[in-house]
Amino acid sequence: MGRASVSPQLEAFNVINPDQIVSYVSTGFATASYLRPNSIVQGRILGVSIQTRW
Repeated sequence: MGRASVSPQLEAFNVINPDQIVSYVSTGFATASYLRPNSIVQGRILGVSIQTRW
């Protein structure tokens, strides 16, 4: 019979990068929303998991 094992895992994504702008609401100079961010890449994402083997 084999032995069961449990191993915890921790993953970190985009740890050293600041929030990056992906798109802008408007790039038109004469608008009220000039260079206002529309979406950004979320930084510093952590993942925690447990892997089991039977």
